[in-house]
Amino acid sequence: MKRIVIVGGGFSATSAAVQLVRRSAAALDITVVEPREHIGGGLAYSSDEPDHRLNGQPGMHSPDPADIGMFARWCDDNGAHAADPAARLANGTTFLRRSVFRKFLQETVARHASWPTGSSIRHLRDRAVDVVPGALAQTVVTAGGAGPRCRQTSACWYWAAA
Repeated sequence: MKRIVIVGGGFSATSAAVQLVRRSAAALDITVVEPREHIGGGLAYSSDEPDHRLNGQPGMHSPDPADIGMFARWCDDNGAHAADPAARLANGTTFLRRSVFRKFLQETVARHASWPTGSSIRHLRDRAVDVVPGALAQTVVTAGGAGPRCRQTSACWYWAAA
């Protein structure tokens, strides 16, 4: 089984993990190294402040470029518009809370965590501090000690707060 490590747990990491699981016929063991409690929020969507809103319409936000309506459908199915009437402007434009998008991303990862092909996405709650190359594999070193090993660090996104 191919092992992939993704550093960081925000939108880009969520999108990469979900797309890898969806598109690979072979089983993948994907580990997302993210210090936050859940994958999906990252720095951009971790705020619970109700005034922190998305900077675009729901149709513009999707972890799957082939399905740009994914988040908009989720909003309709989960009552996101009804729960936040202030999100809709008089002209019909909608700016939902960032925390709503975070919940969508978290649920999207959860739905893909165990895939019929045998692929999996798991969360290592830690902070990556280094990647050490080896003869046959790389080791992602975490603040808690040596982390997961993989043949290649196929995807790596991480925003560190200064």
